[in-house]
Parts: sequence; C-alpha cells; structure tokens
Amino acid sequence: MTALFAFIIAAIVLSASAFAVWPVLRGAGRGRLILAAAVLLFVVGVGAGTYLTLGRPALAVRSLEGTNTRDTAGLIALLAKRVHHTPSDVRAWTFLGKAYLSLGDTNNAAKAFARGIALDNSNAELYSAYGEALVAQSGGAVPPDAEAAFNKALTLAPKDQAARYYLGFAFAARGEKAKAIALWQGLLDEAPANAPYRQELAMRIAILSRAEKK
Repeated sequence: MTALFAFIIAAIVLSASAFAVWPVLRGAGRGRLILAAAVLLFVVGVGAGTYLTLGRPALAVRSLEGTNTRDTAGLIALLAKRVHHTPSDVRAWTFLGKAYLSLGDTNNAAKAFARGIALDNSNAELYSAYGEALVAQSGGAVPPDAEAAFNKALTLAPKDQAARYYLGFAFAARGEKAKAIALWQGLLDEAPANAPYRQELAMRIAILSRAEKK
C-alpha cells in the first residue's frame, strides 16, 4: 500500500465519520435538552397572547421532562406555526432548523437555516448550522456549498468550532494536510482537559501527521 493510497483511505474514513463524531464535540448528550430549553425561552419571549395561539405550551414543558422524538416533533410543530405567522423571525427559523437536525431531517433543517440566512446574513451560527446540515445530507462529506458556508461562518466568527472542525475534513480530503492539522490542533488546544472529544481530535491529527511524513 503506497503512502498516497493509505492517505486517501484515511481521508475517506475520517470524512465518513465526521458527522457522527461532531455531536460529541458539540455535547450530544445534552443537545436535545438544550434545544428544548432554548425553544421554551424563545416561546416565553414572544408574549403570552402569541404563545397561546401557536399551539399547546405543554409540549415545550414536557420536552424538558424527558426528551425524545415525540417531544421534539411537538417543538417542531410549535415552531412551524411560529414561522408561518411570523416568517421574518430569524430565531424561530434557527430553532426550527436545529429541531429538524436533531431528528435527522437534514433536508428541512438545511431549508430552515437557509431561510434564516436570507433574513440575516451576518449570523455566523446560521452559516455554521447550515453547513452542518449539508454535511449530514452528504453522508459526512463536505460539499462545496457546505465549505462555503463554513468559510463565511469563520469570516464572521473566527473561533466557530463546527466550521473549523468540518473544514478540517475538507482540507484533508484535498490533501491539504497541514491546513487540516492546524484547524484541529487549534480545537484541541482550546478543549478543556476533561473534554470527551480530545481523544478523537488527537487521533485525527496523528493520522494526518503520519501521512504527511511519508
């Protein structure tokens, strides 16, 4: 096996696992709970009168008691009503996209984030989330439109973690190992000592470093 072939195989394996590992970096165990809490705060913030017209408030409250697919679907229904009545609400589109993404509905997630970006093109979080949804649609690969979204996110917020993580895979897939290593090393350097994703980042850096030396 040549060094080049070994690198290509490693890049494919790394790219395929990118989307599966990123939730660990994000803190997947708390993802839905955080989403539910954020949506609940959002709904409370729109005012009591509007809140009562959007559906059953108990859905958001129940989701805090035990997050599952049914609860998240309830949050999606609530948010869908919100964006229908107030299509210019960027926060609602953002939360809706995150809810879709948590259920694995990457197509609708990408559409929701795209609507949010159309309303606010200065929001780094939206560009990063949009890119993440596109990566999920591609089975872990980083397509050009996702890479463009991540680059835009970094222009707006140079420390955006998701953008740096996924751009590392884009660089690795093109053989730009030094750039990928630099991005992942930066994430590793910033990670808390007890962060569960430190080992994953260290492994990826080690694989690319060995390939670079051959």
